[in-house]
Amino acid sequence: LYESPENFLSSKMGVHRDFGLYSDDVVGISKQFWWYAWELPLFASIGAVGGLIGATFVRLNVMLTRWRRNVVPEGRKMWRVAEVVSIAMATVSICFVITYASPCRPLPSP
Repeated sequence: LYESPENFLSSKMGVHRDFGLYSDDVVGISKQFWWYAWELPLFASIGAVGGLIGATFVRLNVMLTRWRRNVVPEGRKMWRVAEVVSIAMATVSICFVITYASPCRPLPSP
């Protein structure tokens, strides 16, 4: 696979199915999209940042749930309905603005 240790950092990975997790003989993706060994710390950094973002999301969700438990009590049904309606309206408004602001392109002819 590698002739010398110096070649390890500059050789293309993914082409030889280095870890043997699956085989893509039919599609051949690994022959088009390969990576180098020096990119592994970058991939690990991206994974760590994703984990931190996920942990932050969970923590914020727990804080929001505790706040909602105190502010929107179970006995006040209309407050709960108003909460659902306001969240639905905010979601619809954001989706409308995003789709309205993005330009439409005609489909290419076959």
